[in-house]
Amino acid sequence: MSFEISFEELPAGYSLSPGRGGDNITLQYLEFTSSEDGQHFIKRLEGFPDAILKKIQLQNRIIPSQVEHMLAIIRKDKTATVYINELQAKLNARASRPIAKGEPVFKKDIVDIMGLEFEGIDIPEDSGVVFLFSVGWRKGLYYDMGPILPGQNFRRDSDWRFIFGQIYSYVMFQERFKITDDEWRLLFKEKWFPFASLNDETIRALLAHIRNGWSIEELTNRIVEEVRRKVPALIESWRRSKAFTDHIHIFEIAAEHFIKGEYISCNGLLYARIEGIMRSYHKLSGRTNPPSQKNLSTSVVQEMQGNYYSLLLPRQFEKYLMKVYFASFDPNSSSIDISRNSVAHGVADPSDFSSKSAVISMLITQQLYYFFGYSD
Repeated sequence: MSFEISFEELPAGYSLSPGRGGDNITLQYLEFTSSEDGQHFIKRLEGFPDAILKKIQLQNRIIPSQVEHMLAIIRKDKTATVYINELQAKLNARASRPIAKGEPVFKKDIVDIMGLEFEGIDIPEDSGVVFLFSVGWRKGLYYDMGPILPGQNFRRDSDWRFIFGQIYSYVMFQERFKITDDEWRLLFKEKWFPFASLNDETIRALLAHIRNGWSIEELTNRIVEEVRRKVPALIESWRRSKAFTDHIHIFEIAAEHFIKGEYISCNGLLYARIEGIMRSYHKLSGRTNPPSQKNLSTSVVQEMQGNYYSLLLPRQFEKYLMKVYFASFDPNSSSIDISRNSVAHGVADPSDFSSKSAVISMLITQQLYYFFGYSD
């Protein structure tokens, strides 16, 4: 249902500080919050969304528990168009496998979400917006009153489709964006990452093992078999990337070794060659800074730095590349972990050329392909 309503005064935001008449206050005119924020989220719902709903209730009996989603487009003339439970939403997403038109898509098939839009709806840059939405039992709320603030001439900086895609991604995959610093430390110690090409159930299991203190090694065989089934699709995707052009034959051979369980050969090829595709991408991207390992890691995620809720987790993946893939080593150690540098110097512990290291190298390669795809 859609409704036309009007305000006596334009909404401006929520006060972050108390004040009496004539006092200065701090105003929050833009925010995203979700049901995980508890009482703060409830208080926000009881603000503008509740006020909008009360105006609509004069026309149609709708109670808060019936609202699956609400979109209010607020104009400077104090009028607004409000849509409730009628929007036809379309996600712009990257899939982890080939998908035919009309084929059902599941949560596990989604690699990243780039945008969300609605059939026949546009949100002008000079309008305010309130967007309440649901993903299962979870809810999110976004509002931006900047463009309608009195005495201002704001316009929305980013495309609303991109913004809505980002916040929808956060609510849908909330557990990936709530990884604590300690949990990241443990993941990196075990050389793991929530690689976007893994099934959602597998990533959930990976995080559950970290959070419950269980050994991630219990998941290794499961992950190896999952990736082995995906190898043909992975190779096909690598062939389409410009960064892989000069290296694809090596990656095809490495993938064959992986399928056959020849992990020493797979590791020996991939741990060295992954840097090769990073160098190719660095050059293709027009970067002029030296291709140091730090610069290569930064270059990979450069195009995604503003995507705070990308499932590729760009800021953390940059750290992963430096701390895990490009990890330094102590030449005096009796057991040196496998990394790009220890393999190149021929000092990596032979026991580390395992199925775990091989599957991780395959997953790093595919994660890089996803990052490269934003520029190809």
